[in-house]
Amino acid sequence: MIPMSTCNKRSACRWRDRGAYIAAVFVVMALGLGSRAFADVLPVFVAEHFGDALWACMIYFGFRTCYAHKKISFSLWCSLAFCFAIEASQLYQADWINSLRKTTLGALVLGKGFLTADLVRYTAGAAVAFLLDLAWPGVRACDFWRMYDIPKKSSRRDHVAAALYRYDETGR
Repeated sequence: MIPMSTCNKRSACRWRDRGAYIAAVFVVMALGLGSRAFADVLPVFVAEHFGDALWACMIYFGFRTCYAHKKISFSLWCSLAFCFAIEASQLYQADWINSLRKTTLGALVLGKGFLTADLVRYTAGAAVAFLLDLAWPGVRACDFWRMYDIPKKSSRRDHVAAALYRYDETGR
């Protein structure tokens, strides 16, 4: 049985995580829109590639906001699947969806045309967001048990033993 104080700490950690992820969504959204708006003053490489990578970062942090209780790899794979599905949808060129793509919001969300290079940009963006998520000390330290996927009914001693065992196996 899990003590009630532990459950309350978990809930508090999840809400703190969600707040950080929502903030990350808006920061990345602002950076992405800025990379499009100021493309003429940015280096060519940044102007060409960072918008799509930042879009994938935003999608990753959006999934983390919704699924803060899941392992972070879940959000990585979901964000990649979502980004790839949106890119694949650009192969579909019906009049109704093209009229949506002509709007500003439609172009930002659905894109305009399929590019294989976008898949690489999305992968890089989601990977960077994933690595930032792993490196962020406040969010990761909050949910030790979630990182190692330890069952919730085990004791604190079992948590530490499982973590040490996995550390020996993986070197992390």
